[in-house]
Amino acid sequence: MTRFISCMFIVLFFNLSAHASNLWHFKNEQYIRIDSSSHANNNHPFTLSTEQLQHLLSSVYVMENDDTVRVFTLAEVEHLAPYLHKGLSQASSQQDISFALVGMHQGSLARENRLSSGRVFIQDNKLNLLFNRIHEKIDFSLDRRLHPILPAQRQQKLAVDWTLTAEAGQELVNQRQDWIAIDIETVLKQPKLSTVTHARQQQEISSNLQNEQQNLQQQVSELKQTVEELKQQPVQNQAKQAVVAPAPAPSMNNDAEQIKKRLTTLKQLHNQGIITDKEYQQKRQAILNDI
Repeated sequence: MTRFISCMFIVLFFNLSAHASNLWHFKNEQYIRIDSSSHANNNHPFTLSTEQLQHLLSSVYVMENDDTVRVFTLAEVEHLAPYLHKGLSQASSQQDISFALVGMHQGSLARENRLSSGRVFIQDNKLNLLFNRIHEKIDFSLDRRLHPILPAQRQQKLAVDWTLTAEAGQELVNQRQDWIAIDIETVLKQPKLSTVTHARQQQEISSNLQNEQQNLQQQVSELKQTVEELKQQPVQNQAKQAVVAPAPAPSMNNDAEQIKKRLTTLKQLHNQGIITDKEYQQKRQAILNDI
């Protein structure tokens, strides 16, 4: 029975793939493709520039864990927009653009890889985004032939623990929390908040890194001073100092943990594309030089 179910999943996966035109894919978890949709009546082909699509995608927010955040990171927007531009200009009225993307999003303790997937299409001159996953944890060990990442479905409303939020020029379709329609003309007239927000994020990240670097320098300096003071103690006081000596050990351990944490944070920022290779190398070397 288990083998039969597994075979059915594989057949379903390849049948769906056979009716899709890949625009981009990475391994088995990520893709952007043109998919057939029997329930579609789209205004395709439709032309939107990459810059316009970046603006529209950056306007989409989701409420999760009592916090409103953007669905797409800047890196995801910059990656997805060119393929949507190409796909929407090629798709027919019976086709959608489906996608599955993995990006760095906030987890319970730190930023981590999260999966978002859905469909994109134009109806009534509105950009529609229909999601079935937003910022979902992903298991890279799964066999995607048995557990394929399928696109969202118009006729199937899923029970999810998040809800899209309709900003100015947007509306939730049929009161569904997983489907949003964006009035293209209205939203494109709004300020490009993504650029401003990204600039602020970069300033905040740079400022935080500088503050953390200064704190790390001070802690390392204090640690060095403590070590020098211990070296200067008279030999006859060594026995007394032996009792006190373990006290700096937690500080050294804490400093090592903090250094590791700073390097990990810096690596995540680099992987996300928020800082350049040059900035990453400079900041990393600065942290290492202070040890």
